[in-house]
Amino acid sequence: MLLVKKFKVTEMEMIVNLKEHSYPIYIEKNILKHANEKIKEVFKGKKIMIISDDQVYPLYGDDLTLNLEKDFKVNHVVVPHGEKSKRFDPPASIEHLADKAKEVVSIGNQTGEGWFLTGEMIELIESGAPNIVCMQPFGCLPNHVTGKGAIKALRKKYPQSNIVAVDYDPGASEVNQLNRIKLMLSTAFKNLDK
Repeated sequence: MLLVKKFKVTEMEMIVNLKEHSYPIYIEKNILKHANEKIKEVFKGKKIMIISDDQVYPLYGDDLTLNLEKDFKVNHVVVPHGEKSKRFDPPASIEHLADKAKEVVSIGNQTGEGWFLTGEMIELIESGAPNIVCMQPFGCLPNHVTGKGAIKALRKKYPQSNIVAVDYDPGASEVNQLNRIKLMLSTAFKNLDK
């Protein structure tokens, strides 16, 4: 369920589909205040184990524990932060982005986003995320040059890339913006079948 109010997501539920082991993930502002209610909807047990790291637990652990103790026996384990993620790679260094970008644009371009935007798009494509929405605010000339201007070169170098530039100027049509994004998504789904 996705409730949208003036482009602001107030609550979102995503289902992790694992057949008989499926479960929901809730994203919501101030969700810790009623986490016990959300958990009771899907969990009938009486014991809860909170597993967190030593950077996140100090921020949220005590509030979550207090809320959950209304309905559950709560224990927690706090592990050291820094375990290498199995699903996420940290962003590339700026030097690496510069090396990649200079294959497409001059890294002497030092205005606005300059070559950085092109380097980020290359990083996304090479890391397996070829579907990119390049949002351009308020007629930003450097972004038009290194965003829109580099897209043709990126498509030639990376044929699997699916990049769309969307202008967010005060006079830009919202319908046009949404249609451009929908077209990009349509192409992305078609490419999944290849």
